[in-house]
Amino acid sequence: MSQLINFQYYVILGLSLASTIIAISNNFFLRRFISKTIEFDNNIFVSVLIPARNEEGKIYKCLEALVNQTYGNLEIIVLNDNSDDATPQIVTQFEKDHCKVKLINGIDLPLGWGGKNWACHQLANSANGEYILFLDSDTVFQSDTIEIALQESVNNNVDLLTLIPKRHPSSIVELLMFPFMNWAIFSWLPIKIAHRSKNSYLSATFGQFMLFKKEAYLHIGGHEKVHGNAIDDFQLGRFVKKSGLKWMLLDGTNMIESMPYDNSKEAFNGISRSIFPALNYSVSTLFILSLSLMWMIFIPLVTIFYGLFSSIGNSKYLLVATIALSGFLISWTLTCRRFQYPLRAIPMFPFSVLFMLCLAFHSMVSVIRKTTVWKERKIHTEKMRF
Repeated sequence: MSQLINFQYYVILGLSLASTIIAISNNFFLRRFISKTIEFDNNIFVSVLIPARNEEGKIYKCLEALVNQTYGNLEIIVLNDNSDDATPQIVTQFEKDHCKVKLINGIDLPLGWGGKNWACHQLANSANGEYILFLDSDTVFQSDTIEIALQESVNNNVDLLTLIPKRHPSSIVELLMFPFMNWAIFSWLPIKIAHRSKNSYLSATFGQFMLFKKEAYLHIGGHEKVHGNAIDDFQLGRFVKKSGLKWMLLDGTNMIESMPYDNSKEAFNGISRSIFPALNYSVSTLFILSLSLMWMIFIPLVTIFYGLFSSIGNSKYLLVATIALSGFLISWTLTCRRFQYPLRAIPMFPFSVLFMLCLAFHSMVSVIRKTTVWKERKIHTEKMRF
């Protein structure tokens, strides 16, 4: 039994060191997306594609950022996905004032399609650009973002360029969720290896900014290939890598920002709807990951607590647990500082882990009960796997 306990502690220590090493490595190799001047063909036509459903509170800022871009050879197409608020009126005003803006109205959702995927499919069919840029309507960015992104894509022959957006938490729910989401990538996805590897699961793609070569998008089957998938962005990135095409992820937090959710409930449901699909609807994967996180974080915490307040604690286990927890805290702190979260997010690490585990199980239960809803529309879900 003692050998098993020894093994357990040293495995946790190994995972802690791996997390720390990956975070330190990514601090150097996850390149920041920044302004720079590089010569490239500025005659390339870009289609900016935005699905919008009931986005009256956010679409104005998004379009304002787009019409003021330094790169001028583009069209901006917004699909009104059966909005019942002022979204189409706001876009129509931009259409009148700016010839690059175009509003199209979506048609009824076919059986088996997700709403956003169907909207993006229609947008892609309307696009005239050699490059197509999918954006979420809650995204705003600096005036030279598209120009720099196109430079990166053209000069590096990238088929899909995606950017990690800045997420500014406006509630305690977002403060618990957002750092964990970045930690899961920054401390566990070695970006240098991911850019070289053909393993499709060594990737992360963000729907706030996906710049495709249109021929690459069509080659992988576009949104039709992921028509019922709730995490279309991650899945499209995986298909790009699986097809042998070039995928690139950059840190865009200095250039683009995702606006906060309207309230805590919307934030909770917005992230919940994606977690179980991200695990391929696999119950066993959810349980294994949940137990692994609990094991990695809370065994060291309990050991330290017990060692500090009990005279019979094992000093060797206390030392290993302290080093392991310190490693996880280092990777968490590096994540919080890199992605500009407030200092108060650092001691919230264990609470964030617990909260995200609860969110993951809520996601699974919503799929089981078929109650996953977004933008007042039920989301199509696939069958659970065990």
